[in-house]
Amino acid sequence: MANLTFVAPFFIVADLKASVAFYTEKLGFVTQYAGPDDDPFWAMVGRDQVSIMLKAIAPDIKPVPNSSRHRWARWDAYISASDPDALFREYRTRGTRSFHR
Repeated sequence: MANLTFVAPFFIVADLKASVAFYTEKLGFVTQYAGPDDDPFWAMVGRDQVSIMLKAIAPDIKPVPNSSRHRWARWDAYISASDPDALFREYRTRGTRSFHR
């Protein structure tokens, strides 16, 4: 039996450039792909064993996070960390702030 080894959530974003900058500058991800070269609208960012796909579809198609759909559907993805306290400290040094809805 084959084992599943990878999953990458796919998030619609309003601004691809700003979203990639947030993931790379504030969350420590690296850009694994962005394209097409002449006018990128799709990217994949990754850190350790986690990858996330980001796509700006059209100006009139906005992101709709689960938390805005229903108060019991707060998460769009869950990422586990071996040392969440260290990750929190790292994010604080990067100037990342908490977002609560």
